[in-house]
Amino acid sequence: MKAKTSLFTAGVLMAAMFAASPAAMADHHGKKHSHSKADKQEMCENMREGKGRHNHEERRAEMEQHRADMADRLQLSEEQREIWNEIH
Repeated sequence: MKAKTSLFTAGVLMAAMFAASPAAMADHHGKKHSHSKADKQEMCENMREGKGRHNHEERRAEMEQHRADMADRLQLSEEQREIWNEIH
């Protein structure tokens, strides 16, 4: 009797989870890809002006520093560093 009750309860719980999962995910997926034309235009303007995360000089400097730190951690020789820099 206990096994039948457990099996029935597990089935009901699984059915409830499957029924609730689309409702729980619908809100997340609806907001993830909702970009309007105004948002894209603003992003393009920021990119042209170099504001925010579109500042190419700042990003380039950060990446060069990161690569130099990585080369230090790898303990590269001067010849290896030249090759490292050519790769990047």
